[in-house]
Amino acid sequence: MKQILLPTDFSENSWNVIVYTIKLFRDQKCTFHLLHTYIPKIYSFNYPFKYLEQFVLVDVLRKNSRKNLYKVLSRLSSKITKNEKYTFQSPAKFGNLLPGIIESIERDIISIIAIKAKGAIGAKKILFGSNTFQVFNSIKPTVLAIPSNFKFKEPDEILFPTLLNINYTHFTLNFFKKIVISNQPRFNTMQVSSDCKLTKKQAHNKCMLDSVFRQSAFLF
Repeated sequence: MKQILLPTDFSENSWNVIVYTIKLFRDQKCTFHLLHTYIPKIYSFNYPFKYLEQFVLVDVLRKNSRKNLYKVLSRLSSKITKNEKYTFQSPAKFGNLLPGIIESIERDIISIIAIKAKGAIGAKKILFGSNTFQVFNSIKPTVLAIPSNFKFKEPDEILFPTLLNINYTHFTLNFFKKIVISNQPRFNTMQVSSDCKLTKKQAHNKCMLDSVFRQSAFLF
């Protein structure tokens, strides 16, 4: 069963990420982990977590976090068609987002993380927010970054840019294979180079891509 982590701050952008991801993996057995991390704004690096957790304010934040997670689950049950392949977990974690994500990855053997592309605050031209950028740079599982207000639509085309320097296998491309099987898009592989000729290694890896997607609409 696929383990998918869905960090949320209870914004509409986070809700959009949750709905998009659930619909994308609609034909697969999945456990979705709705994670919310909380910490008082008065937190200072000079004040250790172990003391801060004793504050009454933290109890209030914990209760609010669990209450809002329950609201998200209730909203999902009313908006999303029930699917026997889905199960949901909703952990509320004291602390910052990135450590909470890393802990969830280790504890729940997360294979995919779906996160909004950027925060609620920031210039429109900025593609990735600071939290998303940290996640990209700090973890190993596959990361889906969903833009704000990007509604789900079955993908018709997938673009896969590559230098063909990685030894691709069925295992390493399993994420894309599942999406291709579920949605039947064309899988476009693009390699850009100043030299028209492929090296022996690149040619080998191109053949591997051909092999992995030989049953699908594949274009190089």
